Amino acid sequence: MIDQDKCIRCRICWTYCPEPAIRELDKPYTSKSGRTYRVTYEIDYDYCKGCGICAEECPVKAITMVEEVR
Repeated sequence: MIDQDKCIRCRICWTYCPEPAIRELDKPYTSKSGRTYRVTYEIDYDYCKGCGICAEECPVKAITMVEEVR
């Protein structure tokens, strides 16, 4: 899960993801503090294999690993 308010849009998660699981979307987002971003990053759980590289590499710890529930 990506906390959009913590995310600084550095693209590190997108760069390090070994699968095409993190999508960069042209979807504006305004944080609770009022900062507006032109892009949003989302995880495509159909492709995510749960390796955790994105969460480990995130410099602001905006990505939290959550257990898959079926």
